[in-house]
Amino acid sequence: MGHGGILKTPLDVSRRKSATVTMDKDQLKAWRLDHGLTQKQLAALLPISVESVRAWENDRRPVPAWLEAALVGVEVKMAAMEDRK
Repeated sequence: MGHGGILKTPLDVSRRKSATVTMDKDQLKAWRLDHGLTQKQLAALLPISVESVRAWENDRRPVPAWLEAALVGVEVKMAAMEDRK
């Protein structure tokens, strides 16, 4: 993972065209993999069901607009856990 800037693409708000744009399934999966998380680990950090993460990544349900803000919180949690090591 790494401590570099907390926000990484696709969450980099400076690159977004509109505040209403949400991430898509591919961006979510890329974010998760970039952070070294399994679907189960991401679900536990949010906390939500792993079935929700799978549904978003497999395009069975749209990625909700609130998720981007929640992922910033996940990044903060992960950084705090890393700092405790």
